[in-house]
Amino acid sequence: DDRTLTFKLRDGVKWHDGKPFTAEDVKCTWDAVSGKTESKMRKNPRKTWWFNIKDIVVDNPLQVTFHLNEPQPSFLVMLSGGFSPVYPCHVPAAQMRTHPIGTGPFKFVEFKQNESIRLERNPDYWKPGKPYLDGIEYSIIANRSTAVLALESGKFDMNITGELTPELVKDVQKEVPSMQCLVQPSNTQGNLLINRDRPPFDDAKIRRALVLSIDRKAFRTSSAAASTISAARCWPRPRGCGAGRRNSWPPCRATARTWKKAAMRGARSWPPSATARKSRCN
Repeated sequence: DDRTLTFKLRDGVKWHDGKPFTAEDVKCTWDAVSGKTESKMRKNPRKTWWFNIKDIVVDNPLQVTFHLNEPQPSFLVMLSGGFSPVYPCHVPAAQMRTHPIGTGPFKFVEFKQNESIRLERNPDYWKPGKPYLDGIEYSIIANRSTAVLALESGKFDMNITGELTPELVKDVQKEVPSMQCLVQPSNTQGNLLINRDRPPFDDAKIRRALVLSIDRKAFRTSSAAASTISAARCWPRPRGCGAGRRNSWPPCRATARTWKKAAMRGARSWPPSATARKSRCN
């Protein structure tokens, strides 16, 4: 019915404290982040992502089923993103803020405010032979210029993706020719957000004028953006953009080809979207 998603969990996965990872963790996580249960999270900024969840059923310890109110292909994308971790439901939220645990290849060791984060190898990681490293230490440097100088001096092995603008990449490569810098695409979008319920933006003609006033070529080719314009904002199938026509733009009855033509005319692709290209060096 395009409204039911069943997931089978990998067997033998453990939390960092040794307890098994089960479907109950999945259910209680999304019950919490969707607001169906009382959660002690200090902030829950992505609660609106999960408005389409009707119910979550634990079929067995290694299988969980999501029931949606309406078909929503984007639901899979949001589930697979880095902002959608599964939480250990046996660990209080207050403890997770100071000493978090997960199921990944590295275990949390220490966090020093505005200084560093230290991780160590997880010997019980579900993938045999990994990770390769004994640990990772992240140094926190708030000032970007200071971080770049530390990278150039060899204090660090690499910097985080997205920290360097294309201009800084050129500077780093000029100062340290042996530095390997990679500019790669990401799923980051540049959007113009307005309140369509307030004048004058409640007028479709005003919104269209805003779209037409954007110099897309200049934005896309600028060194800071280094991005490309999305061909379409709709899945090439009915009801594909969201959880129904009322939540999608453009209307989901349109095909991707139709909206690609509209986007090329520059009149109806709203909001304007650009896939940013982020960079890192090591």
